Amino acid sequence: MAEAAAHLTGGADAEAAEGWRAAIAGGRVSRRPTREYAAPYALVAVGSLARKGDEIRVLQHVHEPPISITAPPALLYEDRDMLVLSKPAGMPMSGPGAGQNSLTGFACLYHAGASPVHRLDACVSGLVIFAKNARSRRALTDEFTARRVDKRYVARVAGCVPEGADVVAEGHLDFRERRAFEAPTGKFAETRVRQLRRLCGRDPSVPQSLVECRPRTGRRHQIRAHLLRLGWPIANDRGYGGAGEEAA
Repeated sequence: MAEAAAHLTGGADAEAAEGWRAAIAGGRVSRRPTREYAAPYALVAVGSLARKGDEIRVLQHVHEPPISITAPPALLYEDRDMLVLSKPAGMPMSGPGAGQNSLTGFACLYHAGASPVHRLDACVSGLVIFAKNARSRRALTDEFTARRVDKRYVARVAGCVPEGADVVAEGHLDFRERRAFEAPTGKFAETRVRQLRRLCGRDPSVPQSLVECRPRTGRRHQIRAHLLRLGWPIANDRGYGGAGEEAA
């Protein structure tokens, strides 16, 4: 495993290689033979051999970033197959380590091994469905894939959306460097946007509106990108044209 440590660090970074040796000596590196999926991981020692295809597991101490929420996510529904949690804005779906500062971490407190069927951006609040077992996860995922789930989002946007407006934004979106953008080689995305009412922001001279967004597809940052394209960016979404002054 000393040779493996040198290989993993490119053989040039002596400090990193020494870190691997310290991890092995500290009992934080274990190995499972290739294709022996039922076999347990076994601790390795410096000088032991690793074969091609072996699975190497390294335990690391990771600090989760803090989050600011006023209350933990509420459990709104539960049966033998699924959970429905109310995700607060500012809470990520997942995180490093055990993920106790994430929605998935809270879901696992209700049911060990609960896994999300769909996702919401960290800055978005809303309902998230978690599957309790592999069978329900497959069934629920099929519902989303077949577009039989009616998803609706409400957003405060900048601009005066015309009274009664009901428009569809569509195109091909790609996602790169933490941002969605239109690209011919991207995946097709479609969002229906309907005006609900006009709003008064902190500055009366800056018009705002409340809209309902119904995405037909589920691309990453799809709604944010489509609202920007329509000229009505989410009011506090600095990444997509918003001023960042008020919560959506």
